[in-house]
Amino acid sequence: MILAKAMDYNRQQVSREDGSYYNLVEMKVKDSSTIDFAKLENKNWQQKLFDTAHIRLLKAAARGVEKPLVIVWAAYDHQRAAGEYFPDLLAGAAEEYLSLNALITEKLRALIKSKNYLIRNNRLKVKDKNSKTAEAAKIISLLEKEQRLKIYQTEDELSDQEIYQTLDYKRDLAAVGEIAYPSVYSRQHEYPLVFNCSYFLLEEADWESKYSLLGDHYGLLISAGQIISPPLYKRSALLKTEANNWKLKKVFLTDLSIQLQNREWDLSKFKVNENADYSLYTRQYGVKTKNKALGITPQAKGKIEIVIINDLIVGIKKGGRTEIPQNAFILSLPEQDFNFDSNLEQKVKYKFNNGKKYISAVQTGPILVKNGDLKLDHNSLEAEDFCGQSSQIERAQFERVVPTDYADDIDQTRAARLAAGINYKNEFCLLAVESVNTGMEAGDESSGATLLELAEWAHKRNYKYALNLDGGGSANIQYLYGSLFKTADRRGLPGVVYERMVPTIGFISKL
Repeated sequence: MILAKAMDYNRQQVSREDGSYYNLVEMKVKDSSTIDFAKLENKNWQQKLFDTAHIRLLKAAARGVEKPLVIVWAAYDHQRAAGEYFPDLLAGAAEEYLSLNALITEKLRALIKSKNYLIRNNRLKVKDKNSKTAEAAKIISLLEKEQRLKIYQTEDELSDQEIYQTLDYKRDLAAVGEIAYPSVYSRQHEYPLVFNCSYFLLEEADWESKYSLLGDHYGLLISAGQIISPPLYKRSALLKTEANNWKLKKVFLTDLSIQLQNREWDLSKFKVNENADYSLYTRQYGVKTKNKALGITPQAKGKIEIVIINDLIVGIKKGGRTEIPQNAFILSLPEQDFNFDSNLEQKVKYKFNNGKKYISAVQTGPILVKNGDLKLDHNSLEAEDFCGQSSQIERAQFERVVPTDYADDIDQTRAARLAAGINYKNEFCLLAVESVNTGMEAGDESSGATLLELAEWAHKRNYKYALNLDGGGSANIQYLYGSLFKTADRRGLPGVVYERMVPTIGFISKL
């Protein structure tokens, strides 16, 4: 059993002049070299489908649906190719290569949109077998055979008309990726400290792309020296060097080179979000010129475009007009410069152009403290490619950049918060603030803190570095196999506390 002496925590209640208060929790790990990050795996499909469906049903009810119904399915690894399973369904496809998940999402959405389906005894069936959308029947059969497909509804049985009126193919049909409970993971692996870290796709606008899965994380993640996912946006990251020293700096794709299919490309040579011979597109495309994410690359005759999620190729398309997932980037190259070979490995590798190697890293943002100085200001969110809610610009939910529901202020919005940092004793520190999720009355509970309040506490506590992590209902610290603070996820039930599944964690495996 791990002894607590290698870690220490403290709690305090902070009162404001307006009568509100918040609970502040700090955790210190004496040996910061013991911290690493990891992408979770969860093969308990029923567990994550049930939890996802619970949230999606509540989301549907919140937007006014009287009798919500949701369809959820457990996605495959991104590396699985559609052609290995359904080569006949790819005939006439716009893509030269497509992941299995993307094909399934595309065909199921088309089926739901066409209303060529029936739901009987919580099973999805094709109505007209002669329709074009009937090809989804093969996909449904596979998912049911592997027990990956589930339908949940609040009523015992809805009429066909009720279903067609309420089921939204963009909001109520969800492919669920690798997410798990931090508390379960902590116990299963006997990790004495586990905390959530990365941002991930949660809202429907986050995973609207056929390539994306609910629960996919995004941003730089390095685990045990391996770059699991690249820095999609120009945001701050905590990085641990081979000498076990921690750095805090802003990183982006152009800091890397990428190896794929026996070729290597220096991404600093690519034009970012501009139409050029060699272009690199992220979801930020359009934000600077149109104040919104356009979500699709421009037409590009003679170009081949590669869709990459984490360290995997998930799509190949020619001629441009390629959808840009929130958690992916697109390489756009002259056709003659790249010949895609489906027989070669779809996995890609990254390295930093400056030759630096890191053992661990997580990228979230914004930066709070650097070299002991308070760095958060009113320009921080825009400077780190945040493009969520806006009080100044009218921007629809699907025109934002993840995290799409992130408030654009630093000193008004109170929420559950979590930050990671390093102090001048070289201890790894976590700073958390309790709250309840948006829309719930705080009552006699902790009201949450603003980003600025969180940053000021990190500064007061003499942190050398401090980075904001994913907060809100995801904020979670598991300490010696118990919850260190009350999580914010309430799901419409005051006083009832839920734990949210997440895709990545920071942890200590041993002390």
